[in-house]
Amino acid sequence: HKLGWYPAVDRTLSCLSKIFNVLELTTFQGLAQEAVAVCLLALKEAALSIPGAEDGPSLDSWLFLIKHLLIIQEQVSAFDCDLISKLRYFDLSTVGTSL
Repeated sequence: HKLGWYPAVDRTLSCLSKIFNVLELTTFQGLAQEAVAVCLLALKEAALSIPGAEDGPSLDSWLFLIKHLLIIQEQVSAFDCDLISKLRYFDLSTVGTSL
């Protein structure tokens, strides 16, 4: 695996690189979007398990996430396809408490 990469990132990108030339682009995009989404969930869980993140993300957690998000962004750009989900999620659950 790539030195310093979280295993889920390494496995996801490795799998995508193996199937990229084998599948039609639309099929690849669908699978890649799902694989990246699952990988992002694994990254989020891993970031929250970093010591100091008990009450929310610590600086180390944020740096871990940023590092791996940049790796994913750089590596998937080589596939030259759209892996960005059009769905946006806004957590408004804390708005009432901050007013």
